[in-house]
Amino acid sequence: MIRFSVVIPSYNRSAWLVTALESVFAQTEPAFEIIVADDGSTDDTPDVLRKYEGRVKVLTQRNAGPSAARNLGIAAATGDYIAFLDSDDLWFPWTLALYREVIEPHAQPAMVEGAHLEFDTEQGPPNPADSSSQVSRLNSQLSPDYLASPRVTLWPSGTAIRADVLKAAGGFTPHAFNAEDCDLWLRLGTERGFVHIAQPPVFAYRRHPASAVASLAKSVKGIMAMIECERRGGYPGGDARRHDRLRVLTTHTRPLSVSFARRGLPRGALTIYWRTFGWNLRLLRLRYLIALPCLTLFGVLSGKRGTPVT
Repeated sequence: MIRFSVVIPSYNRSAWLVTALESVFAQTEPAFEIIVADDGSTDDTPDVLRKYEGRVKVLTQRNAGPSAARNLGIAAATGDYIAFLDSDDLWFPWTLALYREVIEPHAQPAMVEGAHLEFDTEQGPPNPADSSSQVSRLNSQLSPDYLASPRVTLWPSGTAIRADVLKAAGGFTPHAFNAEDCDLWLRLGTERGFVHIAQPPVFAYRRHPASAVASLAKSVKGIMAMIECERRGGYPGGDARRHDRLRVLTTHTRPLSVSFARRGLPRGALTIYWRTFGWNLRLLRLRYLIALPCLTLFGVLSGKRGTPVT
């Protein structure tokens, strides 16, 4: 039997944390252990977690960001696979069971990742019954590794990673930027075995203004760190896998430069554009190479210049 350690980082989200935890308790395949890494919460999170004494392992640290909190949980995990769930998201009852179902026939792949549904706070979480009929129609694809997969965008809440592989990689880069998860996927890019679950969805993603991905400034810092890591040869695969890595990297850099251009912020747009120009040329992203300078100019002329980056 595969043992799943569930790691939930949380910071000042006590109400949503309860919903996330209840979705883990509702799994048809029970978790081996549940670890909540409290990132220095100042709300009633400690009081809430005391109600789960004996069912949840609680770790605390001074506020240092979700990457550091996840790493705290990773270090304490003792299962075969570590599955992540952000405290503002939730799983469906079948999530861990599906992970096991695709892991067992594929000789313990390094990474498993699944599709998701989205909801906002006003809308409320999706009803599992609406998707339960899809469980019997499991659709998954095995790739030799992540870099060989057609998948680019992965979400922590829909990812399970073999513990020995994850710990050997050192976990997440411990900074307060965004894209730290994308950086980890690339560092694990050549580890053997990557399974994508296309159907049914394995988690529900909550969209809200406080979401970490809503911060453009933090996204810039994270993306620039990834660009520099690739330039200094920090990701695995060497020249033989360079095309695969650039495919992943530019999928993240292009939308960010477009966001800057539309906000009338030419410096940010063109910095990313020029630093990745050769990569996009190699990938024949000609439409982007032609359109981005025009979009940047239009953003400036439209009077949006100076829109704050938040």
